Amino acid sequence: MRALMLLAIVLAAACGKGPIPTQGTDAAVTPDASPANDRLYVARTNGGLTIVDLAADKAVRDLPPGVMAPDRSAYWTVEPGPTTIVRKLDPASGQELTRYAVNGTFDLPRGYGPLADAISSNGRFLTLTRPGGDAFGFTVIDLRDGTERGRATLRGSFTFDAIDDLGGSLYLLEHPQPSAPERYNVRLFDLLAGALLPSAIVDQKAAVPTAADLARGTMGGLYHASAVAGAWHFGVYTNVTKGPVVHALNMTARFASCLFDVTSATNHPSAWAIATTPARAFVVNAASGAFVSIDAGTLMTAKRTFSVEPGAEAGLRGSAVVTPDGKRLYATGGKGIVVVDAHTLSMKAQYLTDRQFTSVIVSSDGSRLYAMERSGAIARIDPATGREVGIVVSVPSAVSIVRID
Repeated sequence: MRALMLLAIVLAAACGKGPIPTQGTDAAVTPDASPANDRLYVARTNGGLTIVDLAADKAVRDLPPGVMAPDRSAYWTVEPGPTTIVRKLDPASGQELTRYAVNGTFDLPRGYGPLADAISSNGRFLTLTRPGGDAFGFTVIDLRDGTERGRATLRGSFTFDAIDDLGGSLYLLEHPQPSAPERYNVRLFDLLAGALLPSAIVDQKAAVPTAADLARGTMGGLYHASAVAGAWHFGVYTNVTKGPVVHALNMTARFASCLFDVTSATNHPSAWAIATTPARAFVVNAASGAFVSIDAGTLMTAKRTFSVEPGAEAGLRGSAVVTPDGKRLYATGGKGIVVVDAHTLSMKAQYLTDRQFTSVIVSSDGSRLYAMERSGAIARIDPATGREVGIVVSVPSAVSIVRID
């Protein structure tokens, strides 16, 4: 959910004590010293994707702007026109697997911040948008067969927020004041009923918003990151008065909860990142050391403040990834890479503190770690010791590493 709730439940912070090693051996990780034969999928600033074959030591393919399926099994592109073409590509080969035709001119939505991931978390439904004049249009496509789940045409200014796994709840951000784009309402369009619900979605403990509240915008703040875990769509934002806040939207039950203040610190806002497993969401700021773990079933939270070497106020965008076994988390956005034990919620190390990385990813067995610098240079790192194995490739105009094979 991309909005700031008015209510926050403050939890006590557990501060890290003592220096954290910047290097060291971790017996829990088995490093892989063999030559890198992985394929990396790197998002570019134009929304496209570059595929890097490390065995060949080069970029082997560029894909057009599109959206990767949540399970990384498919890459979807959209060609707007009087008849819009939606294409399913094999990410590895770039080969077209399926194409659907949609009547009317639509495109992938641009969200409140980075390009929105317009596909539902189960990979079934794709949301497309058609902005124009005073009316905004949306359509939701069932990617199993290309049929339209429903359309919405709305007066005013709306942007996409999220789509649920059943394809019935389309969440939008309404911007009631063009002169104040940071103010907005979270609205729900019921695709089965074909109607926009009359009120905005706010924290379930808050009062029903008045007409004046809706005209002003019930929420406000700067969006940093969002991700889905379980039935919840989690987001982190910075509010002018409340500072960093995390809140959750239950996309199935159609209500929202404001969980907690993340930290009292307001520095390094761009470094916030979210990583998830099916059962948990981890919200982390590698530049300040703020860390929160959220249970996606109960919404119980645990908060930590790690003793990191603080990052410079350089606007470095944060990134985080959890190993497939759920045991470790790696985060960037400050100095080097912050390493966290995802079970004990303790900081293990801070690697390569003389470097600044914008993205990080780990192999499926946890034995190979890759991190990308602002320049697009991608380094291979030993996850057990933090030692850099070497720069494997450099990708111009790179934004993040989104998949590894």
